[in-house]
Amino acid sequence: MKLTETALDKETNYNSYYICAAVEYGLGNFKSALAHVEKAIEISDDHVIKHFYLRGLIHGVIGKPREAFIDFSNVLSLGKELKEKSENEDGEKEKEILEAFLNRAKCHLLFGEKKKAFQDLQTYIGFKPLDSEIHTVAGKLLFSIGAC
Repeated sequence: MKLTETALDKETNYNSYYICAAVEYGLGNFKSALAHVEKAIEISDDHVIKHFYLRGLIHGVIGKPREAFIDFSNVLSLGKELKEKSENEDGEKEKEILEAFLNRAKCHLLFGEKKKAFQDLQTYIGFKPLDSEIHTVAGKLLFSIGAC
């Protein structure tokens, strides 16, 4: 897309690549989005949670659940490291970490790993106990694994 390429011509730091990736993802240009987020990951000094989260979403949409699973696991690992370093995590990172549990559960389901999916859903439920939709999903999952 010309707009994102023009933005990158003006400033080429990792955040610019991430923003372009997010725009491309939103527009459905997944190949371009993946290239931009991978460049952001490559040139970033630190591992940035939002980069891996976005790449996981992209991998999920393009039908690469193994790669998505790895990215969501990286988000959770980085989130754990961040939490150990500082309790002052911002809300956006917390949201991405929480959503990584939900998305990784979906990957587990695709792999036929229902018990692992349920564990990730339980963690998600622990943080969002009032989310009725997730309780419905968890109930269906419990039923499917014969826990009832």
